[in-house]
Amino acid sequence: MDVLANDSICEPPRLSLQGDDSDERTIATSPAPRSYGRSNSIRSLLEPTKAIDEGWSWVIVAASFVLSFMLYGVIGSFGVIYVPLTVLYSGQNESSDSCASTSDSTNGTRSVSGQTAWIGNTATLLIFSLGPFAAALSKRWGVRPVVLTGSIIFSTGIILTSLTNEMWQAFLTYGIVAGVGGSMIHSPGVGIVPTYFHKRKTLAVCITQVGGSIGTMAMSAGMGVIESKYGWRRACYFAGGISCLSIPASFLYRPRYVSETTEGNKTVKEIVIGAWKTQRHPRFALWVWLIGLHFFSLYVVVFHIYRHSECVLGISKYDSSFLLTYASAASVVVSIAVGYVSDHLQYRLPLLQLFILIGGIGNVFFPLYRTYADLVGFMILFGINMGYLAIMNVFPSDFVGVDEAVNAFSILSFTSSIFGTFGGPAAGWIFDATGSYNAAFVLSGILSICVSLLMSLDRCLIQVEEKRKDKEAKLTPIEGTL
Repeated sequence: MDVLANDSICEPPRLSLQGDDSDERTIATSPAPRSYGRSNSIRSLLEPTKAIDEGWSWVIVAASFVLSFMLYGVIGSFGVIYVPLTVLYSGQNESSDSCASTSDSTNGTRSVSGQTAWIGNTATLLIFSLGPFAAALSKRWGVRPVVLTGSIIFSTGIILTSLTNEMWQAFLTYGIVAGVGGSMIHSPGVGIVPTYFHKRKTLAVCITQVGGSIGTMAMSAGMGVIESKYGWRRACYFAGGISCLSIPASFLYRPRYVSETTEGNKTVKEIVIGAWKTQRHPRFALWVWLIGLHFFSLYVVVFHIYRHSECVLGISKYDSSFLLTYASAASVVVSIAVGYVSDHLQYRLPLLQLFILIGGIGNVFFPLYRTYADLVGFMILFGINMGYLAIMNVFPSDFVGVDEAVNAFSILSFTSSIFGTFGGPAAGWIFDATGSYNAAFVLSGILSICVSLLMSLDRCLIQVEEKRKDKEAKLTPIEGTL
């Protein structure tokens, strides 16, 4: 048995004596000195692992859990600092009434709601759209160094944001620097999880996504409390400090053999081109673009529910900061349930359609939510909708296979970013024009409902693929015949 297949990093080394394929004898050496044991432990962390559904696979899940907690928690809590940033960029004093100043055209200032939203959306765009490039870097040089570098860059960008006074400075630090760093964390660090699993693939992905939900829950509440008491700059310090958790987590990644043997000798350009070729699968191409459309609706809620609560309904900053917490709590419960159920389903897509449909219906009725209790109920419904994220990351490997899973996940990230990036600014522009978010939420809900219905086309593509295979089977000569 090969030493690389041994998941334990603390056991003494083993020697493998092999004759033919049916005869394999393993001889354990005598216990090594302690100094050698420590050296072997460190070296084993740098070696590829063959673990599937066991051993180091679950360590990878733990590392991805931490990365999701940090990344989704920080980016998902942008709405907390969005309101004070609109005050700052409107030319008002930071202690001014955040709701009265951002859209008041009578005092000589101009509304900057839509422009400010682009700061968070630029970060989101780069995190997801640079997925193919980040995945190529990880396949060329390994997941660990790429995620480690991205963690340092991301943390630096968030902390530097607290020092900014102009919009262009926040675009540079939060939008570009943090966005580039986040892209080097997301696709390699989160997208690689399904490649370590077969039987428990969905459960592993769900655990990772639960990390994102808990991160959003904790970070939105924590940043909201800090912002209300000490200001948005201290909230950025807090977010930057939490971001540093991804640095030690990055050292836990060990490469899979499949990535090193199939991609290790290719250039980054060749790997990126190979990632785009995953769209030659019709079912994957249809699914990935429809998911991208749904992300437009997703970011309307994430970036603007906080401001709608505070500025339109007059709910306090403290109470508003907990809205995403309720959504995240519901998402955690749903994700765990989905992880168990989905692993027992042969066809997962209807479950995904159901969650997207629930979210769309919730958005359509948004104008009816007038109280804080109404918003809490809406966010719980939104959290149930977010349960689809628990199974969304499983589909790339289902469609294109394990070998191309990271590439497919990076393409999913790219298309999601293209559509999702416009969700926040579009809602901001609608608010600037109408003074209300109702139209933005209703339109996003209608879009999600259409996405859910259009996913039914997947069954048609399955039938077309089966007919094609049957036709090819009939045209293929039987072995041994002319």
